[in-house]
Amino acid sequence: MKNKPKVVNGWRNFRVTRIPDVVDIELYRNDRSLVSNLEGGQLSEGQRNAAILHMLLVKGDGPIIIDQPEDEVDASFIYKDLVPLLRQAKSCRQIILATHNANLPVNADAEFVFALESVNGRGGVLAQEGLDRRETALAVLDIMEGSEEAFRRRFDKYHF
Repeated sequence: MKNKPKVVNGWRNFRVTRIPDVVDIELYRNDRSLVSNLEGGQLSEGQRNAAILHMLLVKGDGPIIIDQPEDEVDASFIYKDLVPLLRQAKSCRQIILATHNANLPVNADAEFVFALESVNGRGGVLAQEGLDRRETALAVLDIMEGSEEAFRRRFDKYHF
């Protein structure tokens, strides 16, 4: 019998077979109904990003670097879901974000902001401090909102 397991110290030595890992992420609505899963291939790019961002921010306590988490997700998700996740996660881990969306540093209460600019094709620091510093707040307003005037025009268009 060629395939019979060998007995060593009273134990049978079976051949170890590697079973591939399968990871699937499911996305649920607030009412707990299933939208879809990654394996099913029916999630949009934004839905996949939302699910993965949620998973990354809810678990763990080590530092995390995220480049443009706003990509492919809608403004509602950013404000209603991502901002609260960031506010909660920052209490137990360091979070470094590169973003073009003002909702993230402003509404997630960033503690330190680097406002960057390009001068002659080279990156430079325009301002660096908390948003409670006028220079930093104005730099964020100019870079992320387009300018104070652009911000005010949008505000007026919404009839506030």
